[in-house]
Amino acid sequence: DSSSLLAELGLTDEDVLSVVNQGFLTAEYRVHGAARLGPYFKLRWRSNGRQRVKYLGRDVDRAEAISDAISSLREGKRRQDQLAALVADARKGLRRAKQAMNAAMANQGRYFHGFAGRKRETGSAAKPDTK
Repeated sequence: DSSSLLAELGLTDEDVLSVVNQGFLTAEYRVHGAARLGPYFKLRWRSNGRQRVKYLGRDVDRAEAISDAISSLREGKRRQDQLAALVADARKGLRRAKQAMNAAMANQGRYFHGFAGRKRETGSAAKPDTK
């Protein structure tokens, strides 16, 4: 599971969310004399306005697994964002359609209430005869 792999790193739920939103993996090298050592992998993200870094070591397979986990979680978030955008567009279209229908129905003394067309009452409400 993608989130459990990130949780194994000791990240809180808030940190995992931050990593999914804008975290990234870096491969860094060290120079010792004339030798170039590495890569050494680090996971970087921002939390509460501060950059956070989790050292991952030199294991390329582990770094790739973490990168894949982040990508997998981002895909789910991306789909949620797409669905939210589609729902917002549908609501906007429905609102426009209702406004257009209200204008047409007003000529017939009708209006929309929810999803149903209603007839406007004319004059005051009928009162029972109390004589």
